[in-house]
Amino acid sequence: MEETVPVIAALGDLTRLDDQEDTLISRPLAIPLLFGARLPIEIEGYEIDPKPQDFVAAVTSLLACDDSVLEAAADALYAYSQDCAKLWAGDPGLAKVARREDAWRRVRFTGHPLVKRRVAGDRQIYVSIPAACDWAPRQGLQVVLKQGRRVTKLGPYDGHLSNADASGNPADEAVVYRRG
Repeated sequence: MEETVPVIAALGDLTRLDDQEDTLISRPLAIPLLFGARLPIEIEGYEIDPKPQDFVAAVTSLLACDDSVLEAAADALYAYSQDCAKLWAGDPGLAKVARREDAWRRVRFTGHPLVKRRVAGDRQIYVSIPAACDWAPRQGLQVVLKQGRRVTKLGPYDGHLSNADASGNPADEAVVYRRG
């Protein structure tokens, strides 16, 4: 049963897809940060969070950013593409990224951005964005933005909101891409 819940003005009415989960979803929106891709945005935990204004701020930031935020993480993205090229050097079906400047052109944002509070560490709001990339079709790409403003993690999709969460090592908190 779908239920419409008006909560975050920038997103319009949100829909609850499952009565058992605290996940809301917007209608598809053009997201400048994601090169204008039209995607719905998912919000997890908003209705039960003690600081829902943090979600509003993160969504507002996400929708106000342009692709220059991604460009700031181009070195990390290029490093990921090069590591994959080395790992699967014998696979002729995988695309290789020749120049750092070309890396973001080989990414397609097709999954719903997910806005949620990190349960460990700084407990801030993060936006996790799944994507497809030419150099790792099975692993894909996960781009994570802290408070919807800056890329703080990218690499193969693992669902974690930080590299510190993924590795269990607090020293990885500031690492955007952790070479495997």
